[in-house]
Amino acid sequence: MRKSYSVGIATAILIGWAALTAEAAPIGVPVAMTGAGKATVGVEVNVIADRDLTGGPGEAESTQVFAKGTIGVENRLDLLFRLGFADYAVDPGGLDTDVGPAFGVGLRTTWATFPQSKVRIGSVFQTTRV
Repeated sequence: MRKSYSVGIATAILIGWAALTAEAAPIGVPVAMTGAGKATVGVEVNVIADRDLTGGPGEAESTQVFAKGTIGVENRLDLLFRLGFADYAVDPGGLDTDVGPAFGVGLRTTWATFPQSKVRIGSVFQTTRV
């Protein structure tokens, strides 16, 4: 009986973790990958349609368009940036922003590397303002 509780708790944690990461903006692999002295540039488009709001009736919608990139400070540290435009709308409530500037910054780092098993452990810290 104790084993079935452990499996149930582990499953609930896994599903909860997956739900949280599904709502986050795309960040890619959480280890530094660009390389010292290198840079990457790309485009990111996020569309949120008919998202239910917690705590009452209503839905949120958003469109975000970014030019994004990374700068490799060293092999274990990348700086992240985003620059673009976004808008938000919330119904009911009448909140509807105009399209405006949006930007974000962050870093991606590798904490540990295990070359024999090809495993790297790292973290991503970022913020985006709209």
